[in-house]
Amino acid sequence: MSGKVSNNSIEEKVNSALDKLDKIQAELNEIFINRDIIIKLSIISLIAQENIVLLGPPGTAKSMLAREICRRITGADFFERLLTKFTDETELFESGLSIIEKEKDIKDGKIKETSIKKSSKNMLPEKHIAFLDEIFKGTSAILNALLTLINEKKYFTSDGKAIDSNLITVFAASNERPAQDSGLEALYDRFLIRYNIGYLGETDFIKLLKMKPLDINKEPEVKVSLDDLRVLNSHLNAVLIPDEIYDFISEMIKKVKKEENELGIISPSDRRMKNSLKLIKAHALLYRRMVVEKRDVTEVYSFVLLDTTPGNSANLKDNQEKLSTFISKIGSIYLQEFEEYENSIDNKEKEMEELVINIRAANTEKKTVQEKELIKNYFNENIKFVAEIDTYIKKADEILSCQLEMNEKNQLRLFKERLENMKKDCEECLFEFTKRLRIISN
Repeated sequence: MSGKVSNNSIEEKVNSALDKLDKIQAELNEIFINRDIIIKLSIISLIAQENIVLLGPPGTAKSMLAREICRRITGADFFERLLTKFTDETELFESGLSIIEKEKDIKDGKIKETSIKKSSKNMLPEKHIAFLDEIFKGTSAILNALLTLINEKKYFTSDGKAIDSNLITVFAASNERPAQDSGLEALYDRFLIRYNIGYLGETDFIKLLKMKPLDINKEPEVKVSLDDLRVLNSHLNAVLIPDEIYDFISEMIKKVKKEENELGIISPSDRRMKNSLKLIKAHALLYRRMVVEKRDVTEVYSFVLLDTTPGNSANLKDNQEKLSTFISKIGSIYLQEFEEYENSIDNKEKEMEELVINIRAANTEKKTVQEKELIKNYFNENIKFVAEIDTYIKKADEILSCQLEMNEKNQLRLFKERLENMKKDCEECLFEFTKRLRIISN
């Protein structure tokens, strides 16, 4: 993130808060491997005062991430619970009863009147940030109360008393989405950001094994205050969304819906789309911009539109990757250019795979002469293909050196990684067939 918005358009304390968030984001990226996107989404959720749900298997640092973010916010009270079907409503909302005595005047004197009031002291309604693990396993009473709490910022006790809530953002986690027709659609819809968080890949896993354990007793170097977040949230009203961005969002959703067979069912509610505007404003503000641009939309909407309807989550990871790629390409000049390269590579890769299949078939059928010719032909095509791959890898490096948004960078990195794997496969086949050619030539 470079450059500050001038004080003519933004207050100095807003810039100060954004500086802190920059440093916090960088620090968290050092602690959590390959979690840069979810870290940024968490920060803009805090600025927008919206909710986020992490969907994925246990052991993917969901709760740790929420705790580490909260540890960097001074003045914010944090609440954490693991929900089960046996969790009682009082474990989240009511800490106990308080007895209140007061004198009441009557005709012949005064009497003491005693009343019992339910208290939410140190419970969820009084907290600012919450992490609710396995949220969709809670009882209907808990989830209905939580829906009201998120909607109205109030908790209604069983005796009908309304308790005002301090809640800003709820981080939720679940191993799976709510089941179809479970009655949780309304609650699920309140989590504007939905993110599938999976296990680390092989390279990142090795990095994880080599990392030193996190010292949870060590105070974070940089913190942002609850007041800082409130200042940023109030400043979202000053961030402008031009008419062309509204048009872009409308066209983007139309294009996404046409690809539902590939991307999953996308049918966001009107409320969801309206509230999501705060997220793209928060993203722009995080990057010191007072006017929303296309890149704010493409960076955020992959996770707003993801998996709008509940049901089986087996394909959620694939849908997220496909949706992110699709939306990023719509708004990125760089990715649109690379799509042409990718199509060219796709076709060439299929040709090379067919050559390999034919060579191995000839080997099986003991057609030595035919096998020799096929291998020699493969050598020629292999050399040209590897040269093409190297060209595209260099092009990817050139574009990655530009100032790109995170989704753009991730898509290009994935493409570059794919090219490098293809090159490795070509070299392995070349080595295999070189050995084979020596054998059949002797």
